[in-house]
Amino acid sequence: MVPLRRMEKSVGINRNDTYAVSDSEIQSFHDDGYNYAGIEGYIIPIAQCIPACVGATRLYRDQSDSMNHKLVVSNIAPPNSVLLGHVYPNIDTDGDGLIDGQERILGTNVNNVDSDGDGINDGVEYPPAGVPVSDPLIPNAGDVIFVNGFES
Repeated sequence: MVPLRRMEKSVGINRNDTYAVSDSEIQSFHDDGYNYAGIEGYIIPIAQCIPACVGATRLYRDQSDSMNHKLVVSNIAPPNSVLLGHVYPNIDTDGDGLIDGQERILGTNVNNVDSDGDGINDGVEYPPAGVPVSDPLIPNAGDVIFVNGFES
């Protein structure tokens, strides 16, 4: 996974954002007056997604407008664009608290709130932010990894 880093700069009373996926892009945008603002998410590099990442969509940089550096999520390449990598949409099909992309990376089932059938929702076992409680792929409610943030 490659961090998608947000860069921002003030343009009059407005703020202009763009995104960098490499150190050289960060430097290039910084030279153009942008400041680093943090990581917005992650993308899967092109080489890691060939032949295909199930459920992923391509992420392109539209180079037709050099001032905006717009990103386009599409499986069809826009004119004057460069493929940066692949992303998963922010969708939680089964409502367990994990977006489908994270479930695909973890190996859990995007259509089942409790992939291992141990009575604990995947999003509780492996929260999107925080410390995992147990392994959502081991079908045993006793597979606790951490209790109150500490290894058991």
